[in-house]
Amino acid sequence: MKRKLGMMVASAAVAVGLMIPAGSATAQNATTAYSTKFSTAITYQNISTEQANVRIQLFADGSGSPITVDLSPLAAGAGTSVAIGSLSANGLSDGFQGGAVMSSDQPIVATMVQVPVQSNMVTRPLSNGFSPDSGAASVLLATILKNSFNQTSKFSVQNVDSSPADVKIEFFDATSTPPGAKIDAATINISALPAGSVKLFDAGTIPGLPDSFNGSAIVTSTRTGSSAPGRMVATVIELSTIGLTGNAFEGITQGGTKIFMPSAQCQAFSQESAYAVQNTSTTASTNIRVTYQARPENSDPDTTPLTTYVDTFENLGPGAKRSFFGCTVMPAGYFGSAVIESVDSSGNPNTAAPIVAIGKIVGAGLNSASPGVASGASKLALPYVRFANDAGFFAGSQRASIAIQNVGSDLPAGAVKVTYYDKNGAVVGTHTLGAIPANAKVNSNPTMATPASPPPSSGTTLDNFGFYPDGTFGGSAVVEGPAGSQLVAVVRIISPGAGEDYNGIPIP
Repeated sequence: MKRKLGMMVASAAVAVGLMIPAGSATAQNATTAYSTKFSTAITYQNISTEQANVRIQLFADGSGSPITVDLSPLAAGAGTSVAIGSLSANGLSDGFQGGAVMSSDQPIVATMVQVPVQSNMVTRPLSNGFSPDSGAASVLLATILKNSFNQTSKFSVQNVDSSPADVKIEFFDATSTPPGAKIDAATINISALPAGSVKLFDAGTIPGLPDSFNGSAIVTSTRTGSSAPGRMVATVIELSTIGLTGNAFEGITQGGTKIFMPSAQCQAFSQESAYAVQNTSTTASTNIRVTYQARPENSDPDTTPLTTYVDTFENLGPGAKRSFFGCTVMPAGYFGSAVIESVDSSGNPNTAAPIVAIGKIVGAGLNSASPGVASGASKLALPYVRFANDAGFFAGSQRASIAIQNVGSDLPAGAVKVTYYDKNGAVVGTHTLGAIPANAKVNSNPTMATPASPPPSSGTTLDNFGFYPDGTFGGSAVVEGPAGSQLVAVVRIISPGAGEDYNGIPIP
């Protein structure tokens, strides 16, 4: 029996790239991220101990009839990728846009890489796939923009249920008085969206959505012909309307009174963090407390203690959203992690007003976005890890920097390790981490690992990880702590002048 992994992917050249069909080969290069076309590559990882037989089904926008492709078997622990544009021989036409479902007889996880086509854009927006179990009847898109902050959002919703769904998308204005007013004229209704299928939207062209819109959206679904709840997932991509930057993040199915952010910065490494925090309650106000733990850049974590900084905001109204900037309370040159809390007037968790948050890191070419995480896991999968050597990096290849936050109790040195795997599932190296205090973070990348002995025969090395002499690519990692530990992670993929990130994926 194959297990399904719902994939919110998008459109592109003979591909699935985010909601945008590719231009022709003779088209001029796009001058903005918003006008850029994308071709999607899906990087996926076998997190079992057995070989996985993997199949991908590609659904055109709104269609219930997929194109089915059987992929090559994937060894235990291995990570590889499939370029959707390479599947044209399987009946995928140029300009395809839609979504996908990957299925396997073993557990797999996946991250989507949106590769710009016919554009000078360097950033590759990243977002994770979903398991059907992660779908919900209500999905929050915490940030939707239309010509706001020189950005416009494009987003897609996917039915991961086994039955057709009736779907409603409602938009809420973060700048109204009071914040959170619903824009009735922009409401979208979709009837009988087939199981597995997707619908793609461009906020810039949605009738009734005001110009310069800054807000959010809620996607709700019921099974067609009944009142039973459906199961949906969603992905958003934010694209610059004046430049060549963009990022992607997943819709959120559940808020919490405490949200964890593995990355926080104030001009450290020429980058700054910002958190967009939204009150998900439609009736209750709440207070927000952001607690940072940080130290100076380039300091020795073994000898430099963390310093705590706190930022607060009172009376965030129902549905309202507020941004918190690391430099408001952290000194310049500091970096670390953060915990965002919804609290009542006594400082206790406000269960009447759960919150969600999107974390962004900007500066030095980086424009990344990823959802904050409400809980951790003892084991995390990282399907997409690369670390090019100097020659490859300065020629445009990628490097991964992994931020790992301990959201449980203190962990001693040696309790957490990061294992790096090649495209065949062989261990290339292991990084044993130092002590991680509660809510603090540490960093890892392949060059920090101890090489496996003997080395794998594939030809990849820790200082040129994920790249092979035969010109192929593929590499992944697993973060593992003691049973019961609570870890979260963000993987930042960097190339010269650009960068994006995705969250580590819990392994059951």
